[in-house]
Amino acid sequence: MLMQTSAHLAYQREIDDICRLNWTRLSQADLAKVAWAYYYFSVQFRENLEVARSLFPDDERLLQLDHGERDTDNLSPWPGVALPGEKMNHDEFMRRTLALATVTKETQRYLETLGQA
Repeated sequence: MLMQTSAHLAYQREIDDICRLNWTRLSQADLAKVAWAYYYFSVQFRENLEVARSLFPDDERLLQLDHGERDTDNLSPWPGVALPGEKMNHDEFMRRTLALATVTKETQRYLETLGQA
């Protein structure tokens, strides 16, 4: 029980840190870094959802989540990213969006290394 409480508190602290972030004062470069972090989170989320669906194929809530997160057109159209009615996973949407962002190659390599780790 102690480990669950400790893990829960760590998880809650992360959420609290995100909520306390002064989003209005982030620079464009900082926002790009946040978007890169979200992209890698999106990849992990999709991969885990795929595993969960394979383990529990009849779970209705996982199916609903799957329809909203994978192979969906709920983010289209988006200029330069998604055509009207185009279906894709959210991580693909983020990958395409990041291609529009201006970051140095060095910063991009750094963020890719962090994300892949």
